[in-house]
Amino acid sequence: GLRMDNNHEKHVVVYLGDLGRDIPHSEQTYWRTFNMPPDGEVSDTQFKRGTLGEFADPQSADLLFKQKLAGTNATWEKRFGWKLFLPLTAEDAHYLTTLRIPINDSGSEFDQQVLSLTKVVIDSLNEKEIGKALTSSIEGEKGISKFERFLGELGFVGFDDHISFLRDIQDLRSKGTAHRKGSGYPKVAAKFQLSELGSRDSFREILNRAIAIFDSLETKLGEAVRPSLNPPDKLDVGKSSI
Repeated sequence: GLRMDNNHEKHVVVYLGDLGRDIPHSEQTYWRTFNMPPDGEVSDTQFKRGTLGEFADPQSADLLFKQKLAGTNATWEKRFGWKLFLPLTAEDAHYLTTLRIPINDSGSEFDQQVLSLTKVVIDSLNEKEIGKALTSSIEGEKGISKFERFLGELGFVGFDDHISFLRDIQDLRSKGTAHRKGSGYPKVAAKFQLSELGSRDSFREILNRAIAIFDSLETKLGEAVRPSLNPPDKLDVGKSSI
């Protein structure tokens, strides 16, 4: 293994001493081809972890997204007894492990990451358990709509923008990745300022908006965990007011 700072805004930062100690000479020679003068400081996360010996959350949006996803899923499961986002199968696990801020502004990089995000979040919504928890069923209702209605039954408010964002991401995948880009793609791409920001910054903002959903869910679930409420194993989610 090789210790590195992958929370830096522009580069992967590695200490020369670690390069000399932890990887074989052939790999050192390869790394040398990418060597460049220091550009700013190490990230705050790296400084706190490596120098101060403190726990620190990641700063990079892709790393923080993965941490928040796992945390929200754990909190949700503790509250309701089932995961909100289903674990990926072995065949799909790479969508999460390779999810990242695009390494350049190419369209193919952006499309791949949008596909990965929808696989990890939207396609992984636990529709079966959400449907069982709803007090009624609607024929043909899909994942995001079920999720929206379930949040409404729980009494969660202020999630309209989050739901709209999920629909826009799904639309972006449908019009830009899953099929040929047609006349509808520029309109949905404009919602994410893709032309103005470029692929890297646009996707970073997309991840930040996804993180905001996790934070909102964690906040609402935290407000719900009070002694006056039934414990999770006795919770009637259809009648809960949070």
